Amino acid sequence: MTAITRPAPNGVTIPHPRTAAPPASTIRDRVVLGLRRTAVAAGVAICIVGGALTTQAAAQWTAASAPLAPSVSQAELATLLANEQARAAALDAQVADLTAQSDQLAQALQAAQAQLGTDGQTAAGLRTRLKAAQTKLATVQKALKVAAARAAAAAAAASRQAPASNPTPPPYDGGGGDD
Repeated sequence: MTAITRPAPNGVTIPHPRTAAPPASTIRDRVVLGLRRTAVAAGVAICIVGGALTTQAAAQWTAASAPLAPSVSQAELATLLANEQARAAALDAQVADLTAQSDQLAQALQAAQAQLGTDGQTAAGLRTRLKAAQTKLATVQKALKVAAARAAAAAAAASRQAPASNPTPPPYDGGGGDD
């Protein structure tokens, strides 16, 4: 490849970076580069092996500290299962009882609401009848006042027309003949 150069404004020629020839490297640079690559590869390999060994050691440590023996026997588990099943059956029965009671309460509430509506209608009818009776009572009381006033006026007029002294009749002597 031929190097392409460009003239710079000050007259110096600048080689193009893609076509410029790489600088000559020395044996020392190549050896250092090789050693550096080898050291990096060895470090990566050591990290991978160390990670694998650490993981293996952690797995063994965990296995040693966690015993695999069951803490409960099969007979105990069967007993516990039977107890829990009996408890579940008892809870199911309680739920059924509560559901039945809830249904009864709902029916009682509906009946009470229906009775409340009937009682409200009856109360409205009774209020109407009470108002009518109060109106009749007021009319009768007015008529009684008028009648009492008329009776008082008639009694006053009769007392004015009667003689001033009203002699008492003679006593009754029992008959009228001589015997």
